[in-house]
Amino acid sequence: MDAEIKRAATAEWMPYISLEGRGMSTRGTPPDPVVWEAKRQENVAKLTREKQAFLEPVEAERQKNIELLQDYQKAIDEAIQWNEKYELEAKATYAAVAKEVEDYYGKSHQVMVKTAFRYREGAPAQLLASSFSVEGAKPRDGMPVYLIDPKRMKEYLAYMTKSGLGMNSPSRFDERFPIESSATTVPGAPRYRYKAKKSDT
Repeated sequence: MDAEIKRAATAEWMPYISLEGRGMSTRGTPPDPVVWEAKRQENVAKLTREKQAFLEPVEAERQKNIELLQDYQKAIDEAIQWNEKYELEAKATYAAVAKEVEDYYGKSHQVMVKTAFRYREGAPAQLLASSFSVEGAKPRDGMPVYLIDPKRMKEYLAYMTKSGLGMNSPSRFDERFPIESSATTVPGAPRYRYKAKKSDT
């Protein structure tokens, strides 16, 4: 297109070239130089318009792709920054919750174990339900190992208390972890932010 525009813009008047650019015989009437010049400028303008019409959607698509790439790059840069923050906050939150668990379970606690059996004459006892709770926390249902092996009851109680299950430490970690993910306009690219403090809401 540029070559065609340049060719039209630099065309010189010749007595045996018509307004349409076709060769003429010597018996023809040469085009008037003024009329020929007007036609030349018209051809340049027409070719320029055709080029612009062709390039407009191409440029629009190019700009759209540039903006999309910028969005992806921004998301990548943010993810890299948040990755470092995420790791630091995870360590700090884990340390805080772990200390709470250690302090809490380093003390003596009231442990309540409830086990219900059904007895029928002439038949072995049937286990109906079993639950375990520490310091009045919501009971946890399950099949304690001591019901299978009574000698392991101490081991079971130590595991249930020292592991922090009674405090529901996973939920405490989630509540205290200060970072959360939020929706983003770039598909598949999570964006993170610090949770709003309760006093701010």
